[in-house]
Amino acid sequence: MSSFKKHLVGIVPLANLEDKLGFPYHPALTPVYGGYLAVEAAVHEAAWAGCNTIWIVCNDDVQPLVRHRIGECTYDPAFMDREKWDKFPAQSRKTIPIYYTGLLAKDIGKRDCYGYSIIHGAQMAIDVCRGVSQWADPDKFYVSFPMGLYNPKALGYYRKEINKPGKPFGWRYEGKTVKDGEHLGFAFTHKNLKDFKKRIMEGTGTYSRETLANGFQKKLPVEKRNSGRHFSLDKIFQDVIFNEQEGFLRDISWYHKIDNWKGYRDYLASEHWYLLKHPGRIYTKYREFNQIGVDDIDDTEE
Repeated sequence: MSSFKKHLVGIVPLANLEDKLGFPYHPALTPVYGGYLAVEAAVHEAAWAGCNTIWIVCNDDVQPLVRHRIGECTYDPAFMDREKWDKFPAQSRKTIPIYYTGLLAKDIGKRDCYGYSIIHGAQMAIDVCRGVSQWADPDKFYVSFPMGLYNPKALGYYRKEINKPGKPFGWRYEGKTVKDGEHLGFAFTHKNLKDFKKRIMEGTGTYSRETLANGFQKKLPVEKRNSGRHFSLDKIFQDVIFNEQEGFLRDISWYHKIDNWKGYRDYLASEHWYLLKHPGRIYTKYREFNQIGVDDIDDTEE
């Protein structure tokens, strides 16, 4: 792989996110600020990380609504300050494409846990990008959880470490990471992806290894079949290594896990909701890529 070719894929997992809040909509559509949703915060975090593409993994039941809200692209916030010195500010903006993918039918009900949506998003990005060109092949993946909130601007200070090929990156809060089941962002490599696949395949199937007298395999009890669909984040991602030799691990000052009512209530009662304020309509406005021969007209107010 060429050293100058870098493609950091951002993954925002929504599929099979357990709903503990009980709202009449998907948990990722939970407001975290006035007019600012959790999924929008996750997309903005991936943009701060320096992702070249962002892949939102969501099933067909929620995909149309999420796409209507997010659109097909966003801007890299690290490039926005350059507009102050450019004669044509719009030309200095870096556009980040956003793609949507759902789980395959063969995986639903068998290994479709929340962690598997991350594996599927990474594999789908590999398959699609390699089909376009060898130069578009991803070399690293960054996961942004919609239900884990912290200051996304902190990613700007560690952007080089997140994008460094071959080394994982993880966020830590009070000694805990994604390996402890927390919704803290992390970056992983192709080698890590292979380990994740091996871990998810450790789950049981429909049949046991025991063979009956008639030569057929014995079926497992219903409650023990396809155990992979119940795997938690800490079980799947326990093999990723965060250290100075094989990766990077950085601490964050505050973090809220809002996948339950207590965590969401504590976030709203803290002063951190103001730090996670709306980044501006220029990042969250719905946009689509134009068809061939159609001019780009963007009336976004800065």
